[in-house]
Amino acid sequence: MMTDAEIAAEQALIVEQKQREDEYVANNQITDEQAASVTPFDLLNSNNYTTKDVRNSRYETCKQCPEFFNPIKMCRECGCSMPMKTWLKNATCPIGKW
Repeated sequence: MMTDAEIAAEQALIVEQKQREDEYVANNQITDEQAASVTPFDLLNSNNYTTKDVRNSRYETCKQCPEFFNPIKMCRECGCSMPMKTWLKNATCPIGKW
């Protein structure tokens, strides 16, 4: 069972990620439809996956990026878990690296 402090910390991370997503959308003039085109739920359907070679290439690019936070394998720009996001064929890098 999670403590109140753990719940509060998790909620704060969710709010922070949403704020980053909203800021990115505003700064890059992305439509709501485009921003919502790839979600974590897409991972549940293997038809949404790219090839292993493409995934590995994307992930290697991420690992070299200064926005990649290695301890938890997360992108500081979009807040995504990169070992998972790089599998999605319609996903894009928020700073245009892939």
